[in-house]
Amino acid sequence: METITSRDNAKIKYACAVRDSEKQRAADGLFFAEGPKLCLELAKSCTPRTVYATAAALAKTPELATLAPAEIAPHVAEKLSGTKSNQGVFALFETPTPPADTLDTARRILMLEGVQDPGNVGTLLRSAAAFGFDAVVLGPGCASPLSPKTLRSSMGAAGRLPTLHSADLPAALAQLRSRGVTTLAAALY
Repeated sequence: METITSRDNAKIKYACAVRDSEKQRAADGLFFAEGPKLCLELAKSCTPRTVYATAAALAKTPELATLAPAEIAPHVAEKLSGTKSNQGVFALFETPTPPADTLDTARRILMLEGVQDPGNVGTLLRSAAAFGFDAVVLGPGCASPLSPKTLRSSMGAAGRLPTLHSADLPAALAQLRSRGVTTLAAALY
């Protein structure tokens, strides 16, 4: 296996573009994840497209070999890292597509509107997964469930839990009520 040593490598630049741009993520159907624990957790429910790891990370976490990572030099890992101290593991995953009938079959659904902080969205996704929810619906104004910060705070739940987007939450709620799903709401006001 050849080690990628250039910070200007086209594949590395592309991974950084996916990491930094919601538009790029949406256009290519990919998202960026960082860290051995998160990447291994996401690989259980999402398809890894490309994985990068330093030799030190591979030595520390041998199970990463199952993801067939390309080896990168430590200074390349610094470029890929979206955090102050990197763990040497990065991956591009295919964006999961929830089943088309999710709102027709799910019973326990968390719906969010206007939750702009990625850390809060990630924490809510993690909590919904822990409490056995079937899906999450994100309404207008919500942070992306697949941004790097949301992924870190969701600890992989963003890949396991079907997540849908709705431009019209009242209509989605009406659809759920029409099939007998009890709806509860909480608001800050």
